[in-house]
Amino acid sequence: MYLFVALDNCVIKYKVEFNRERVLKIRNDILTNCVHYKNRRITTGVPNAFENEPNYIINSKTEAGIDSRLYSLNYYEIVYPNIITLIDRLLNGDVTSVIEIEGYKDERENIKQKIDKSFDEFYEMDSSNKMQVKYKINEIKDLLEEAGINEQEKRVDEYVNELNNSIKLTELCRISMKKLNVFFDFFGDEIKDEIVKKLV
Repeated sequence: MYLFVALDNCVIKYKVEFNRERVLKIRNDILTNCVHYKNRRITTGVPNAFENEPNYIINSKTEAGIDSRLYSLNYYEIVYPNIITLIDRLLNGDVTSVIEIEGYKDERENIKQKIDKSFDEFYEMDSSNKMQVKYKINEIKDLLEEAGINEQEKRVDEYVNELNNSIKLTELCRISMKKLNVFFDFFGDEIKDEIVKKLV
């Protein structure tokens, strides 16, 4: 597979090689160790909400109390790191994903930082506003529970390095933008459009 990278003054053609089995193993390791479970609560009139959804795990379901037709649903939403999508693109032949994989940063907010932020907001609240205080207490409870179920979660960064080391880019040749523009002028816009689609 080939990757064409456009710079200011030239286009470089790379040969892209990777060990498919090794990349699949890294993908599975990320799914095993880096998936995040978000604690969610909703009130719904649908008794079987999310029961057939693969990205949700029902934790508890009770009648809401205020209305027997409503249910208070506590569930975990499974959040997969975005790099899984990039890996899948690579495995499916989209070599442009290697550029995004190389610069990938795990930007998911740290759960401990979220808890600290919620506690800070709680201490600064007007205690006379009972509804807001109750909401914030429930939020902190949910975050603490979320931290507990994600205690073994690892950051993706350590796997990104391993992934990048599994991908080999070999420069084959390069062409100056000046020569490429002469080529475009000769063959016209139709050829130009097809080539530009391949550039990253």
